[in-house]
Parts: sequence; structure tokens; C-alpha cells
Amino acid sequence: MKHFIGAGAFALALLAVSSAQADDRKTPTDHAPIGVEGDHLHKKGEWMVGYDYERSRTSGYRSGTSKVSNASVMKAYGEAAVEMDMEMHMVEVMYGITDDLTLMIMPQYMVMDMTHQSSHGGGHIHQHTTQGFGDTEVMGLYSLYKKEDEANRQAVHLNLGLSLPTGSIDETFIDHHDKVYNLPYQMQFGSGTVDPIIGATYNGSAGQWAWGAQTLNTIRVGENSKGYSLGNEYTATGWIARNVTDFASLSLRLDGERWDDVSGRNTSLPLKAIAGANPSELDGERVMANVGLNLLAGENLGVLAGQRLAVEFGLPAYQRYSGVQPDMDYRLQLAWQWAF
Repeated sequence: MKHFIGAGAFALALLAVSSAQADDRKTPTDHAPIGVEGDHLHKKGEWMVGYDYERSRTSGYRSGTSKVSNASVMKAYGEAAVEMDMEMHMVEVMYGITDDLTLMIMPQYMVMDMTHQSSHGGGHIHQHTTQGFGDTEVMGLYSLYKKEDEANRQAVHLNLGLSLPTGSIDETFIDHHDKVYNLPYQMQFGSGTVDPIIGATYNGSAGQWAWGAQTLNTIRVGENSKGYSLGNEYTATGWIARNVTDFASLSLRLDGERWDDVSGRNTSLPLKAIAGANPSELDGERVMANVGLNLLAGENLGVLAGQRLAVEFGLPAYQRYSGVQPDMDYRLQLAWQWAF
């Protein structure tokens, strides 16, 4: 599994004999599943605006590939978030600088509802909610090569950008002794560093079928004001989709992600204060299996033409963590987009 991301990136490179074309799309499969970020370009002077909503839930903990009981977690840590619902609200804006270059910006707002359990006081349980802006992604999509004929079309483009540190790294919790500590690294809204994003996307289609692959990788640079740097994140995904009507398509997608340990440490957060506080036990990998639906309004619908509604639902097919980390239950994403 450690070589999953590298193999995905290598396979994508082999496909780069063919680039993303301008957004000339008239069937639902001309868009990748909504969970794929930066999947297409736009024509020169064309805009796209959108709103994405994502919700995920974790419950309990996992170490290695096995679930571990909350009781065993409580023996090692003073506190743990035994359940967490994370919501993300993201605005997406894209603009075609040229037919071969599209810029996009994605600010986001996050809400985390957590059920905390303490190892003291008979396993006291309490609710904890934090919310605020996350990091903002700015990205350029640059066409490498494009080919289109009556039988099929192929497209590959680069995804190059930055993750800007607009998200808080100062979110806190109060333990059973009424002491205030920072939440663990993975429960903060941001990284606190300016991080390059490097990737590439492949799209193909023939008849009513479409398919594609993408790798996106976030590289952490330097330390933030708390004295640490989040681990690098690597992703590789592949999908297949089919139009089932003139306005609807269904998709299947596998999504692999890997993240490294935190480098450095927030010394104001004791290692045993809460699960997730040890920076050397935070690397891991996960594969999600996703089903999706795309709806695209046709040109005959007047003001609705060019608008898209999409949904994707995913369940974990594989999870492995180096230390005790929250166990993923599901991920749901809904979105509206409008190109004009």
C-alpha cells in the first residue's frame, strides 16, 4: 500500500500522451465525479462558480488496520474524540485566462462537532464544537495535450497551486482538570504554512462512457508559529462513468490517500493529553470506494443551462494508521456549479 500513490502517479504519467480541453461540455460525463478537484479547464473568458458541501463522520479509533476499543484508548490518553462529524462549505471560482490555462480559487469554512470522552470521572462524555475558515487553495490548470475526434477524446493537464494558511491552528479544548490545550494537529482548520500543490489529471471518453485519473500532492514547507509542520499528503484516484440519460450520469471511483507524520511538535500540547497529540503516530493511508451522480441542465432549459448538480458518497475500503487515529465511517459530498 505504501507504493499505491507512486504507482498511481506513474500510471498517470504513462497516460500523458494525450490534455484537458476547454470546457465545451454538453453531457454529464464531461465532468468528473464531484470529489475530483480541478478536473477540467474553461475557455478563454469563461467563468464557473460553485458551492461544495462535504460531510464526513468518524467513530471510534483504529491502529494499524484494526479497530481498537475506546476503553484501550482511554488507558493511554486523558481524552479522546470518540465521534466526530466534520462539515466543509467551499466556494469554487474558476476563470479561463486562455484556452489552455484556467485559474481557480477555493476558500472554505469548516465545522467540527465532536463527542469527547475523558479517562477520568467515570468516562465523562461531553460535546465540543469548533468552526472557522480553513486553508484556501489557489490553483492553475495548464493543458499539456488534447486530442478529439468522432470516436473519442483524451485530455491531460497539470494541476499546480498553493494552499494558503487562512485556517486557524489555535483551536482548543478543555480537559477534565479544566485545563485548556490546543486540539490535536489533525483537528485544526489549517496547516499554518504555505504549501505547494502539485498534480496532474487525465480525462478520456468514448460514446456514453468516460473515465479518468488524477494525482494531487500537498508538500509542507517550513514550520508554523506553533513549531511544527503537518505531514505531506499524497492522493491518487481513478474513475469510470456512464451517461444514463441526456442529463444524468452515474460514476464509480476509487480514491487513495496517504499522509506523513507531523514534523516538529507543539510543545504546549502534552503527548498524553488527547488521542492524536503524538506527532510521530499520525501517518496513515486510506482507500475510499465512491458512487456518484451528475445532473447537467441542457441548453433548452434557458437560465438553467450549464448548471450542474452532483453528489458522491464514499465508504472506506481500506484503512491503515501508524498510531491510534479516528476510524472513518463515510464521506458525502454535494455540489452546485454554473459555467457561463
